[in-house]
Amino acid sequence: MGKVTVEKEYLAKKLISLGSSSCKQLVDLKPSSLHTPHSLSVNQQCQLLGVNRSGLYYKPSVNHTKQIIKNHITKVFE
Repeated sequence: MGKVTVEKEYLAKKLISLGSSSCKQLVDLKPSSLHTPHSLSVNQQCQLLGVNRSGLYYKPSVNHTKQIIKNHITKVFE
């Protein structure tokens, strides 16, 4: 095995231990970074990190009733 292969496998194991939410934070979504000669597209970054590209843009919906209840509970215990 070559040095590059060993390094790649090491990094792959470390990425798995980070979890998907941490890996999503590693993806650079800034369009300005695409103009540099050695930059990676969002698609390439997702492939390397093992992240679904559609998951980067997902925003969970907020249940307003639950949020109001949580706020009241927080106020009670403060």
